[in-house]
Amino acid sequence: GRVARLEADGARVARRLGLRLVPGEVAPPGTEDQMATALAGALREAMAGVPGEMAGELMLTEPLPAGAEPDRVTFSGGVSEYVYGREPRHLGDLGLALGQALAPLARGGPPPQGIRATAIGASQFTVQVSGDTMWLSRPELLPLRGLPVVQARLDHGASLDPDQVAEAIAEGFRRLDLERDSRTVALALDWSGPPAHTNLRALAQGVATALPPGRAPGPLVLVFGQDIGRLVGELLRHELGMDRDVVSIDGIEVGELDFIDIGEVLEGRRVVPVVVKSLAFGADGPRGITAQEE
Repeated sequence: GRVARLEADGARVARRLGLRLVPGEVAPPGTEDQMATALAGALREAMAGVPGEMAGELMLTEPLPAGAEPDRVTFSGGVSEYVYGREPRHLGDLGLALGQALAPLARGGPPPQGIRATAIGASQFTVQVSGDTMWLSRPELLPLRGLPVVQARLDHGASLDPDQVAEAIAEGFRRLDLERDSRTVALALDWSGPPAHTNLRALAQGVATALPPGRAPGPLVLVFGQDIGRLVGELLRHELGMDRDVVSIDGIEVGELDFIDIGEVLEGRRVVPVVVKSLAFGADGPRGITAQEE
């Protein structure tokens, strides 16, 4: 019952509850249950889009729309192990009490696989711009938000083979366990060879083979580091006859496990803003949210 560590948000909650918590001293009786109940209540308010004062202090994002009623509520992270009864031990923190307080909010059964740990504030946001060399079949396709990046790792040699490109794309989906996922993704083609017509056509042919029109309902989104987005888009549409919508952007640096947002075309300029969201872990643990514009 002795306080070993007190986070800033924990101190805020304790003050609101009138609890005196001092590292090294024994906590008042019932502290865990009081704090867990208060935190679960704050989460319930946030989910309903009507956060009270405590929930408002703790939130990191804008409130959700009021009145939304989710059909399914699942939890992930260490505390979720308590929510779903997969972890019975008390590990010296609020996890057990919080999981028990949150359990009534779960709806629709547990997810098939749990995630033992999550990180808050570990995201790095980079704002980049894709310009004149992009291909966009229809401007109204934008904006696109929260697209997971699937990276196709290609040989940086002098020539490309369509079958090797298709296999690299398939392997990228397998690494992220997305083979059967129908949502729109951003396919990053990691290649920096010479942009000869034969190479670009092989690249386009490999994409068309690996991602046929019926695979997903949304547009085909391609991301390149080199300025070849327009060339590949034109090859897909005009030489290979792909009738699926294509968003092909370039000059963008992404990595596996990133997510990207692609904004609308900026008025008066043929460029789109691209936000790349990454998880960044250094020697001292997760880094806070940063932003840079290139």
